[in-house]
Formats: sequence, C-alpha cells, structure tokens
Amino acid sequence: MSDTHGHDTHGHGHAEAEADRANVGMIGLLLALVAIFLAIASYMLWIYFQRQAEAVTYEQVLSRPSEELQALRARESEWLSTYGVVDKEKGLYRTPIDEGMKRFLQEANARRSAGQPQVVVPAAAPAPAAAEGEATEAAGENAPAEAQAK
Repeated sequence: MSDTHGHDTHGHGHAEAEADRANVGMIGLLLALVAIFLAIASYMLWIYFQRQAEAVTYEQVLSRPSEELQALRARESEWLSTYGVVDKEKGLYRTPIDEGMKRFLQEANARRSAGQPQVVVPAAAPAPAAAEGEATEAAGENAPAEAQAK
C-alpha cells in the first residue's frame, strides 16, 4: 500500500503534460494579431487626436484677428504703396512697389537694348571702396545709354 500512495523516486507515476503544438501556434498567432490591431488602433487614435489638437489651436489662436498683426500689415501696406524718405543724408528714398517694378523693368530693358548686362547689387551688402569707384564709372557709362533709350 505504501507503493501506491508514496512518492515515486524514479519519476514514474505522474503524467508529464506535453504542449499541444496546434494550440500554442494558434495562441501565438492570436497574440500577434492582437498586437498588430493595437498598433494600428494606437496610430489611428494618435492621428485623430493630433488633428483635433490642430483644430483647437486654429480655433483658439490662429483664427482670431490680432490687432498687432493688423497694425503691422497696415504699416507694411503703407510702406509699400507710398513715397517717403528712408535716409535723407544717404539719399535713400522709397517709391511704391508698383512704380519701382515698372522703373526696374524700364531700366533693365534699356540696358538690354544697349547690350549691357543687368547687375543687381543687394542693398544690405556694402560695396568695397574699389568696387564703388567701378560702380561710379559704370553708372557714368550707363547714363548716356539710358538717356538715349528714353
């Protein structure tokens, strides 16, 4: 009687459970599908909330007219559409942008018809002293050509 109720020292007597390969495979496939579904759902929710945040930002910040922005645009519009003095000592004056574009095209066409290249020098870049002398000479040469073209 002691043989049936006692512990077997040889490892015989209890059943070893072997994994059912079909069930393990199905569980693994199911877990993979759930993980893919959760990843896609998370991404879609992220896109949704990002769009909602952008909509709220637009409604609360960007759609409201700013008095400072309106004042800036009014100053810029006036600056671009009127004549004025920029720096009287340096002889810098502003003209309306439409007039400036027309004048630039007239001068460019006059240079082209005279066979001279169009040279555009940025206003912010100061010219060296040697280049200023050349520019003065070039301006003196261009003056008769421009006068003849007009």
